[in-house]
Amino acid sequence: MLLKNGKVHSVEKGGFIAADLRIKDGLIAEIKPNLLPEQYETVVDCAGKHVIPGLIDAHVHFREPGATHKEDFLSGSKAAAAGGVTTILDMPNNNPPTVFEEQLKEKRELAMKSIVNYGFYLLGCVENKDNLRQKNIAGIKVYLGSSTGNYLTDDLGVFAEILQNSRRPVVVHAENEQLIRHFNHLHGNSQLHHKMRDALCAVTSLAEAITISSYLDRPLHIAHCSTKAEMEFLQKNKTTKVTCEVCPHHLFLTEAFFIQKKNLGKMNPPLRYVEDQEALWTGIRDGVVDMIATDHAPHTKEEKNREFQQAPCGVPGVQTMLPLLLNAVHENKLTLLDVIRLTSTNPARIFYIENRGELKEGYHADICVIDLEREGIISDEAQFSKCGWTPFHGMTIKGWPVMTIVNGQVAFERGRIYEEAKGQEVHFAQNLDLSTMIGGVPFQHPIFNAAGPRCTTEEELELLGASVSSAIMTKSCTLEPRDGNPEPRYHDFSQNSINSNGLCNLGYQRYAETIPGLKQHGKPCIVSVSGLSLADNLVMLKELSAVEEIDLIELNLSCPNVIGKPQVGYDFEQSKEVLKQVSEVCTKPFGVKLPPYFDFAHFQEMADILNQSSVSFVTCVNSLGNGLVIDPETEEAVIKPKGGFGGVGGTSIKPFGLSNVRKFRELLRPEIQVIGVGGITSGKDVFEYILAGADAVQLGTVFMQEDTPAFERIVKELQEIMKQKGYASLEEFKNKLKVK
Repeated sequence: MLLKNGKVHSVEKGGFIAADLRIKDGLIAEIKPNLLPEQYETVVDCAGKHVIPGLIDAHVHFREPGATHKEDFLSGSKAAAAGGVTTILDMPNNNPPTVFEEQLKEKRELAMKSIVNYGFYLLGCVENKDNLRQKNIAGIKVYLGSSTGNYLTDDLGVFAEILQNSRRPVVVHAENEQLIRHFNHLHGNSQLHHKMRDALCAVTSLAEAITISSYLDRPLHIAHCSTKAEMEFLQKNKTTKVTCEVCPHHLFLTEAFFIQKKNLGKMNPPLRYVEDQEALWTGIRDGVVDMIATDHAPHTKEEKNREFQQAPCGVPGVQTMLPLLLNAVHENKLTLLDVIRLTSTNPARIFYIENRGELKEGYHADICVIDLEREGIISDEAQFSKCGWTPFHGMTIKGWPVMTIVNGQVAFERGRIYEEAKGQEVHFAQNLDLSTMIGGVPFQHPIFNAAGPRCTTEEELELLGASVSSAIMTKSCTLEPRDGNPEPRYHDFSQNSINSNGLCNLGYQRYAETIPGLKQHGKPCIVSVSGLSLADNLVMLKELSAVEEIDLIELNLSCPNVIGKPQVGYDFEQSKEVLKQVSEVCTKPFGVKLPPYFDFAHFQEMADILNQSSVSFVTCVNSLGNGLVIDPETEEAVIKPKGGFGGVGGTSIKPFGLSNVRKFRELLRPEIQVIGVGGITSGKDVFEYILAGADAVQLGTVFMQEDTPAFERIVKELQEIMKQKGYASLEEFKNKLKVK
């Protein structure tokens, strides 16, 4: 099959590209412009359409076994396909619940009729808390508050054991059961569900769960956050091991819907107030929210029309999520790139789903073609779920999925379902913990960009945000914009480089204005500062400290390429004075980027200065200053500034990067983190830096040479090394270098 003339999403390019996409044997074979059809190949004209990864709905209840009058894997998967969803992860609160291997085996057999891909959760409870190592599961679901089914685990001691024993993400329904009972007693007669399960129930349980998971250092996913209080708590306390989701019904409906439609709007957690809804959208824009999932929980109309106390909680949603979000794109509530990140890329990352969630050559061909201009009305009659209704009936929508492809087969096209499409059980990669912490700020993994190449313009910073880089670092900035040194000022040679860029940058104020918009990518934002004087640095640091969205500041004491300006890091008295004055004005966690040192006495002298300062981290090393590279053919220096002298980076400086990381790790206070940079081209290099004591690493020359794909490649290579050596986390080998 060949999809032609569409706008194809590319994570590597941070947006959409005009390209064709070829599918062979269920996989994406090629993504290139102007591909020619092969003999007998089906061609689909996608002109005017966007081609995006199929959605991954990580929270559904397909009701099988035990309640197939409401839904089963065939009907639920039809609804999913009609909504552009190509993978679902099914919750375990069935009858019987999925607690042990035998129930998991039965569910796998039942799911084989699904026309979309599927995965399963195991229920975490007191009965199986010591037996949570089943193969190929998405995670462990724990109900800290009562919901559909009698599967409550409100004993926090049992919850802690589940967290400790699981090797997969633990997903929690976070509502405090004692407070639910309290508010039911207060408001039960009112039959106002949102008062009977007050926001305090949710935020209290969320805080308890996060506290326990942080103490045990275990991954935790918070399902269906619904309140302003939860968003505020997460904004302040979320770590790299905590992720969260929100649901479409909480994004698009409020308690007013419940009051009007009664039990059709009854769900757990309940519909909330407008201010809660607005906080969820703010959480999406600020990067607090990692994922949107439907909590698709169908019940028949007859069941929902019972008396309030007997009516079940839950609404369908798997078919309507994407249209609702596409309409929200038109309303400027989020971008199409946000939709992809929250419904495809991040679910695949959070649950370690292999080779899905992105459009890449070699990945499974799970694809959705969308028409952003198509308008229509959501209706009960168009729903493929057995329950036959939707809370969004009658809503006019602009933006619809028009084709859904699952493993290379068309499963849905313009209202028609193709049951011959066959879903597969997805595979979950080994749960490796690559998270780290710099200056109290959590990082998903230790690899991000150095303040050098490809981080000057707003467009370059957006590409970093869309990439696998764990953070966004700006170019070293000055008080005023600078054009830098004359061209040519950069040259590659082998796996090395020489440059004399001369601090070309947009000026600190432009970066201060740009950073808030970058927070949508959900990763730390770091500003590198390199003023031409101490006074300049103090002005910039004071003003940048006032920008809430800036997480860290890196003060560059080591730029070797400004003509007439020596490297501060080699003047120990000046460095001491700089750090003293910087500490008085900078209220953000900050670190310093150092030049390479070669003498043990110099290591000790700088370490003493740093230990007496308030720095949170040090970055070792900047490029090796004042190298010279000559082209023998032209008999000229390869760069123009400074008579051809420039900073050397790449593989040739790696031994000095490693030695500086190692020595500073030995000499610095334990609470000062060390970031390694210099000559990193592979996961093996990263492994060596962490072994030497680095908490994180930065990519420079390799990033310039390979662009953003370098981050994904090197992360995967590090993961493979960890698997081969049996390491589950960075902590298991960090600073564990063996010396003969």
